[in-house]
Amino acid sequence: MVKRITLLRQRPDMSREAFGQHWAGPHADIAIHFPALAAYNQNRVDRSLWKFGPSGLQVDGIVELWFESEQGMRDAGQSDVTRQLIEDEPRFLSGITGLMATEREKRQGMAGARKVFLLGHADDPLSALSSLFNGTSFSLAGDTLAPSFTREALWNEPTPPNVAIAMWIDNEADSIRKLAQSVFTSAELYEVDTLTIV
Repeated sequence: MVKRITLLRQRPDMSREAFGQHWAGPHADIAIHFPALAAYNQNRVDRSLWKFGPSGLQVDGIVELWFESEQGMRDAGQSDVTRQLIEDEPRFLSGITGLMATEREKRQGMAGARKVFLLGHADDPLSALSSLFNGTSFSLAGDTLAPSFTREALWNEPTPPNVAIAMWIDNEADSIRKLAQSVFTSAELYEVDTLTIV
């Protein structure tokens, strides 16, 4: 399977509730028809737990899409579904940044009560992922990221992250920060509420 991560910024004139309802409703109803779609998670950002460095990310939602193959992902990008999604995006988004994700590290460990996402930039993304993997014991999934797409009509992250790590933790946010500061030039840890669509 291949994975794509998309960072969303909600429209400033929408409430969090209206943003979430549109994303989980009309927008998801379109996206589930992607050819070769294997899995789809919507991660609503509840709050930022910490950040350091010149990250400046503006993220209200994190999309995780898995496709059956690279060809399936390419076909999805050229499909009528993508055209419909592009038409729908300005109805609830002010910004979007698409990223190709390469899954590098995955571990089933101690599963905490809450899911968090670390989005960061590292000079050596593989080394940063390895350091977090070796320095922790909880469940995590880490990806290196590369820019994939933006939309002409919507804002996009000028310096997108090159690492994303989903973790399931209890009270380890401070220890993650200490470890992250040793390997990332900038990073932010988001507590998210995940809705599994597919």
